[in-house]
Parts: sequence; structure tokens; C-alpha cells
Amino acid sequence: MELLTAVFSRLLSMALMALPVMGVVLAVRLALTRAPRKYRYALWLVVGFRLLCPVSLRGFLSIFNLPGLYDLAEATGSVDGGVVTALPPVAAAMAPASPAANAPVLVSPGISGTVENTLPTLTETAGLTQGELLLRAASVVWLLGLLAVLAVGIVSLVRLRRRLAGAVWCGGEVWESDAVPTPFVLGFFRPRIYIPPHLTGTERTCVLIHERHHIRRRDPWWKLLAWCILAVYWWDPAVWLCWVLFCRDMEMSCDEAVLSALGDQVKRGYSLSLVANAAARPVPAALAFGEHDAARRVKNVLKWKKETPRVAFLAVAAVLLVVTVCLNGATEQPDEGYVRGLEGEQTAWSLDYRFPDDTRSYVFYMEIYRYGQLQERRSMVMDGMEENREGIGQQSGTFRLEVFREGDKTGMTFSSGTFPSLLTDAAESAQLTHWRYLRGKAPLTLGSSAAVAVAYASPEGDSAISTGALNREDLTASLERYPVSVVLRLAVSRQMVGALVERIESGVIDLPAALYALRLDHALEGRLPDLPMGETLDQDLSGVRAILETLGVPDLEQCTLELGRDTRLDHAGLRTLRIYCQDPADREQYLNAGTTASLLVPALVGDVDQVMTGYSNGNGRDWITIYSQDGPNDLNEVARELGYQDIHDLGKTLPGIQALVDWLWEEDLPAVSAAETLAARLWVLRDDPQMELENLLLDEGIPHVEGAASWIPVNHRSISNPAGDTLSFRFDAPSATAQGVQQAMEKKAMVLLALREDLTKVIWKWTPEGTDVPALSGQLTETEADALLFAAGFSEGVKAMGTSPAALAELLQWLDSWAGASTVEGTAIRLWALSRGSGRYNAVREVVYRGPWAVPEMEGQCSAILNMEEISFQLMFMPSDPAALDAAMERSALVALYLLPWVEEVRWTYPGPDGAVERRVYGWEPKGEADLAALSAASGYDLARFHQSEEGLAVLLAALAKADTPAVMAQLLYAQARIQTAEEMAEELVLRGPWGDSSLAGTLHASRANGRLILQFTREGAWEQAMQQEQLARSGVVLLALYPDLQEVRAWSADGESYTWVTRETAARSLPEGKSIGDYGDSPETLEELLTALERLYSGTDYAA
Repeated sequence: MELLTAVFSRLLSMALMALPVMGVVLAVRLALTRAPRKYRYALWLVVGFRLLCPVSLRGFLSIFNLPGLYDLAEATGSVDGGVVTALPPVAAAMAPASPAANAPVLVSPGISGTVENTLPTLTETAGLTQGELLLRAASVVWLLGLLAVLAVGIVSLVRLRRRLAGAVWCGGEVWESDAVPTPFVLGFFRPRIYIPPHLTGTERTCVLIHERHHIRRRDPWWKLLAWCILAVYWWDPAVWLCWVLFCRDMEMSCDEAVLSALGDQVKRGYSLSLVANAAARPVPAALAFGEHDAARRVKNVLKWKKETPRVAFLAVAAVLLVVTVCLNGATEQPDEGYVRGLEGEQTAWSLDYRFPDDTRSYVFYMEIYRYGQLQERRSMVMDGMEENREGIGQQSGTFRLEVFREGDKTGMTFSSGTFPSLLTDAAESAQLTHWRYLRGKAPLTLGSSAAVAVAYASPEGDSAISTGALNREDLTASLERYPVSVVLRLAVSRQMVGALVERIESGVIDLPAALYALRLDHALEGRLPDLPMGETLDQDLSGVRAILETLGVPDLEQCTLELGRDTRLDHAGLRTLRIYCQDPADREQYLNAGTTASLLVPALVGDVDQVMTGYSNGNGRDWITIYSQDGPNDLNEVARELGYQDIHDLGKTLPGIQALVDWLWEEDLPAVSAAETLAARLWVLRDDPQMELENLLLDEGIPHVEGAASWIPVNHRSISNPAGDTLSFRFDAPSATAQGVQQAMEKKAMVLLALREDLTKVIWKWTPEGTDVPALSGQLTETEADALLFAAGFSEGVKAMGTSPAALAELLQWLDSWAGASTVEGTAIRLWALSRGSGRYNAVREVVYRGPWAVPEMEGQCSAILNMEEISFQLMFMPSDPAALDAAMERSALVALYLLPWVEEVRWTYPGPDGAVERRVYGWEPKGEADLAALSAASGYDLARFHQSEEGLAVLLAALAKADTPAVMAQLLYAQARIQTAEEMAEELVLRGPWGDSSLAGTLHASRANGRLILQFTREGAWEQAMQQEQLARSGVVLLALYPDLQEVRAWSADGESYTWVTRETAARSLPEGKSIGDYGDSPETLEELLTALERLYSGTDYAA
């Protein structure tokens, strides 16, 4: 199947490469209307070559050097005589894991800016995406179509030969037969001319000259080749068009050969012969005299004129030009650097490369991640030249890479060396089993890097994970999904190799892209004011401050920024940024950072010509200007030295910023973290009205989600603004989990609340594909976000975290380790914040609709009535599992009562199976207070009514989450036994006890008489179902322990023919010697011992474990 898919993919590429060639041939064919048809016939050789041969010729002239066509040639790998191998855009649309033409270059999660974090055209070796399955299906359909076309041709040829079995030989290659309606040539090695017996005289002469010209030109072979191409490309309408025109030109050129041999006088007779012998249906392997549009051929014959030398010269020149420009492939752009992945195997592949001009060093290095957290950068292979050399040894060439396993280590072999280990000792136990390699071309610019491979280690117990299409998701999200990941990158620089290695390992290689993302055309609108010498201007220069933060200017929060025109004589008119810090903590560090800013800020801000750095000297202000325009250190002179017109021209492109950083390179340039990079990108979009901020968060997510991937919705998503202060997200992406969606959306919502000034609430709903019922709904309000931040130790609320890139980066770094608002602690903080506010009843809705035990169907299908004494929920649907819903509602009700202790009870109703309304009540008396007391005993924390606290709420949630453990279950059962009858407790145990089965709801009736508890099942099969888990025996023992006056528990089947029973005597047989069943009902601790002992007895496992 892999071979079939590879063949079909290559045919798609070749068909795309042939399309512009077909266009050129058709255009030139129309231009040669007055030229003999043999020249138009010759043009089809170019189309056939493109459809048959995956290799382009090397030459200067080529239509594929045109801008749009160069992209096509580059996407299909046919540049500089390359072989067409890559999956083209059409196939990429079906298999989105590998779009060769449109995928942007990948940069590391630490590098950001305007460059997207996606890996270009990588082939994954584990798992099949939906697109890849579609491509495989298309390959099978193509093969079936090919076989069908071949079968039709072969069958028609066999039938024709049978009809010619009685043909009579007339001499030479000519045969006569009554079975043929029109003359034709048949055969390849010894072709024969078959004619009907009625042909005589001039007509017979014309026909034989025509058919013999076919044989002399080897037309049977050319037509067979063209028909085979048609069979291979049967799905391509353009090839069918070329087939029709090819056959027409072939026949018309033979017609003209007859006229050239016999002269103008045969035009009329020859035309009549064409009409008389017109073939109704052509045969692929035969060349019939009257086939392929006899009417057009007659018109061509009547218009025929003898060829002149001038026409022949122009036609030959046109054909040669078409052959040259169409057979030559695109030539590599000399001013571009690139790295291009070539075809290879799963563990071995090659990289074709061309380094940019002025490259002095290159380094292969790897980045090791744990769940998306960068652990280490390690340089592997490097090369460079000495200071007196202009560049590296080879400007272009090929690297060969191979992955191998040796013992328990994963290694890689390069063309120039072997590295036995790709992982640190701490991560070496992982096996890198999921590799993706670069396919297609990625640009290389000086001072940056490109990813050439990425490898993932599967989580323990999961050996076949598919990560989907990397071109549709952020690489950061993919890295966060795996416990160990390795990204292999190639960096190039105009610096020496040692300096490049330092930049890589310190993280400074990420700086240019981060700075370029913050570039401003104008820091202020309108004309700049004059800078006063004794006053400070009040200006909003937040964009400039973001750049200075990225450059690591110290004490920036204490600095004032001013932008205006310098009024001093020697700098008059220069647009000047003044940075002033009264008393910097480290003056030398502050001034060094100011020197860096004076070089980079004018390049990044369009209305800044120079930067002045100032501080207090005790008697006044000292100002320092290192780089300026038209001064000793002329910024424009630096830009011209780097090949740009001036400093502002340099700052318009990322390569320009990279060149300037290279020129300035020092060891103390600041490294940029992933959070700082993303903060810079998000912050500049904070006021954008086109939802770019929201879409960026959805497309790339938050970096370093703890222990799980940041969920990225890839399709079927909508963003709306139902109210000015509310954002609503809806998704129906198929591949997600509720936990992943909830955790990711909480983090995205936190960032949106920080950045969008008017936003106070973010809500989301996720519906799995194939259902209309939301599987998850959630929200985060500004009040809840503030409470979460205050609980985490922040001194200000969420809005303060969006006032600057530095504050936003601090928020992102906290989100790095935040487990989400859906954890026990996070839920407690949110619910407590809601219950203390004016909308305190929203806390009840939150815990019921979106809490730990929420039933997703309820939201939107349930009405709620909330007042001072009771809370009522009316469900509009019949639950699939009523007992499970009741159990969930009881837990949610207890939390609601704890938050709002003046409320006496929580009620809920829903339709029953017989149409009757089922009514349930959970109140303080008697069950709520008993459950709260039991959970207090289990947790060791006083959870009494009217003594609620945020800490107590977290304890309550944690205790309810552990309600199925022996300790908590024993406390709850013991408390319930104090307030419930044995009949009520029997139903509780059977439905919701340690071994309960909620599907048995409504099938049990309990009664009691003379010390005996009778459990009568009313539905056929219910007793047998309960007996499967031995739950009746275990529940009976617990009942005997909790109710001393019971002597026997007996359970009857619905038909009254089967029963099981347990007495105090039979129960004692399973207990330790000297123990009676009543001893285990004295306290919650002894009841816990009984639950654990029963689990061991009946299941052979340790329940407590």
C-alpha cells in the first residue's frame, strides 16, 4: 500500500508540473495556425516527457523560473534538475500531514516573532491521519481505473484482430478485408495496412501514402505511448484534452504529407475520401484513415498551402524554444538560503542545502523537551572558517543523517560524525519512536535556524500515538503531549562557529525574531513635540517599553520614557527617545543596556532616530547617546555596512534585525524565554478588533501546559461576542478529552481576560463530533480569575497582568505550572469567589452545571429556581442513568448547601420511564448534616454548617472526590445508618454502595419483619445481575453490621424461584476468630476494616490499596 500511495503521489506531482507545460503548448499551437501541422504534432513530445519523466533538465531558460511556477517547482522538489518527489498541494489537501507548498518554516518554541511555530512538510512514521487514509483510498481508485482503461483497450484490440482473420494479402504490407469500414494501420513490429476492397485509383493511392507516412514516422508506437499515458492519467481532464488534440495533429500532419507528395490537384478527391471513410469510433492501437474529426481535417486540406522557408524557420524556432523552456527545471535562486529534505527511509534521510551568502558557520543542534518544557540545548555538528576566511568550506551540498539504536540509547549519524546519544541521562530511558523528517524546502536566514526533524517518545503504555498534522497545529502543543521530545535544528550565521554555539546554548539566537514581532512603524501618532529639558512628557509609549523589556533594560519599571524632537543645536530635529532612571541599582548594567537600545530601538521604531539614556548625578541629569545619526557612531553607516540604505530600512525585515544583532553580538545580550516571546506577540494584538488575538490563542495555545497537551481546536469552531463584555467559544472538534479542553480553555480565558480591557467573562462549549449534546461547558469570569491570582500570591488582579509584556510574561510563566481551575484547589477558589459576590447563586449553577460531578446535558435543558430557603432544578430530559444522576446531584447539592448554609434543601425533578415525574430532595435534615459530619470525621476538618471557609470548601471537594475509598465510604455509611432505616440503607448499598450498580434503580423493593430484611427484585434478570458481583452477599454483611436487630438478609428473584441469604452465623464464618459481625458496626473505623476485608474475600484484591 505504501508503494501504491507513493506512486500515486508522484503522479499527482508530475501532473501538476505538466499543467503549465500544457498551457504553453496549447498557446504556441494556436500561434502556429498557419504553419504545417507536423510542428504542432512535435510539440506534444514535451507534454509526454513531463508526464512520463520525473526529472527536469538543467538549463537557464525555464518557465518554472517565473514567480508562481517557481513555487510549484519548489513544492514538488524539481529545482535544479531535481526529481519530482514531494507531495504536491493537491495531494496535501487530501493528506494534510504533508503540505509541501504552503507550510511555513518552523522555529523553536523559544523563537517567535511573526514566524509561525509549525514544522514544514514533515512525514510522520506513526499513525494515519484522515487525509492519509483518503490518499490511500484515492490510490486504490486510481489503480482500478488504470486497470479498467487497459482492459478496454486490450479487449477492443482483440476483437479487431478477430474481425481481420479473413483478410486477403494484396502485396507488401497491404491487406484487404470486407470487415473494415475504413483504412487503418495495425501492428507495431510489422505494421499492416488494412483497406476495404472498394478502394481504387487515386483514392487508393492517397490512402496508402497517408498510412505509409504513419508507418514511416513510427506513429503506431507514438500513439501506443500516448494511450498508455492516458491510461495512467485517466483521472486528469487536461490529459484527455491533450490526447484528442495529439491524435488530431497526427492525422492532419499525415494529410499534409499526402498533399505535399501529390500536389494541389488531389485536394477535392482526398477530401471526399476523408468524408467517405470517416470512422465512427477510433481504436487505441490502430491508426484509422478517417478518424479524429474528419470535418476539421477536410477544412484543413482545403486550406493547405505549400510550406515556405520563412514559415519553416519560425516554426522550428518556436518548437525549439518550447522544448527548452518546458523541459528545463527551475534554477535555484542564488540569493536564498534553504534546507530541503529529500526522500529517505524511516530512520535515514538526506538534507539538501544552500547556505546564504556571507555564511561563516553552521551548527546542527538539538532541543530536548519534557512535556513541552525545554530542558537543554546541545550543539552536535558544526563547521566554520578562521577569521581571515570569507565563508564556510562548501556553500551548498547534502547532509546524510541516520537514526540508530544501540543498546538502550538512541543515536544519530551525520555525514561528518556519529553521536551515540540524543538524550540526557535523565531522559535516556525513553525511546524515540515517532520521527518526522523535513520534506520540501525551508528557508535559512543568517542568525536563525530551521527544524529538520522532530522525535517523540511515547508515554508509558501507549506505543501507537498519532499526533496529527503538524501543519495544522502548534509545535509547542505537540511537544507538550509527550514526556520526552527532541527537535533537531540547523542554524547558520555570519559569525564564527564559537560565537554561534554560545548564542544557541544561551538562547540569544531567539532574540531577533522576538524583537521583530514588536516592531512599530510609529510609536506615537501625529507630529512629535519638542523635548523639554526640565520637564517630563506624559506619553503612552507601551510599545517601546515592550521592546526595552525584551532587551533586558534593568529597573525599567522605575524609568520614564519620552519621545520627541531634540532641540539641542548639534542634534536639532532628530526624533529622540529619552530613557531616564533616577537611581539605577546597577549603573553599569543600566548603561550597557542603554547602549544596546541605542542601536536596536531606532531600527525597530520608525519614528525614533536616536536613544538617550539618562540618570541622576546628584546635582542634575546626565544623558548619554552612544549611537545616533550623523554622529561619531552613525547608525546609518552601520546599516550601510550591513547592506541596507539606512537604519530604518534595515529594521523593516527580519534578516535585517538578525544582521544587526549579529553585528552587536555580546555575551550579555538577553536570552528570551518562550513565555516572554509569546507575551510579546499577544500583547501587540491586545487592541486588535478582528479576533486575531483569540485565533492566535486557539491556533498556538499557551506554552508548557503541565503534564498534558494544550488542546488546539482544528476545525468547526466559532467565536462570538454576545455581549460587549463576554466572549463565547464553541467547538465540535472530534479528537479531544474533556479534561484537555477544560484545562486549555481555562488558561486561554485567563490570558484573554488579562489583555481585553472590556472583557469580564469567557465561556466555552465543546460538543464531540456526531452528537448535539455538549460534553463540556465552562466559563471563567474576571472575579474568578482575580480570586485565583490572589490565592496564588499575586498582589493585583487579572487586568493588571495585561498592562505590559513583562506582566503578561509573568502570568504565562505562572500558567506554566498552574494545573487549572478545574482542580480541587482551583474549583474551591472559583466557587468561593462566586459565593461571596452579589451573584452568589451563580456558584450553585456553576457546581451543578460545570462542577466536578456536573451532568453536561443539564445546561440548556434545565430550569433553576433559587430562593432563600430552597433551590429547585427541573430537568427537561429523561436521564440515561437516573441513579448516577441522583448520586451526582447529591454531591453537588451538599457543596451548594455548604456554600449557602441558609438554604434548607435542594430539589430536582426529571421525567421517568413511565412518563411520571421523578422527584428527589437533598436537605440539611437529616442527610446533609450527617454527610457533612461523616466527611468531617474522614478528613479531620470541621465542616460544620455556618462555619464555611475557602479552606473548608477545598477539604469538602477533596473528601467528596475520595468518597469511594474505604475510609470515606465507611464514614458516610455509618452516618447514614444513624438516620436511615435498614430498608432505605439496603437500597443505598445496592445502588450506590461500594459495590453498587446504578442500573438496578427501580428494580428493588425492601421490607422488614421479625428481624429479617427481605429484598424483592421486581424486574426479570435484575437479581441475576446483582449476583454477578457478589454484591448482595457483601451488602447483606454490611447491613447486619450496621443494624444489630437484623438477624438475616434475604434477596429474592423476580420470579420467586431463586434467592440468596446471609445470617449473622454465616457472616461470622468469614471473620477473624473471636470477632462477631456486630463488632464491625461500632464505629466508622471498624466498618472500614469490614469493607476492606470483604473486598479481599470476594475479589482477591486489596481494596484499601
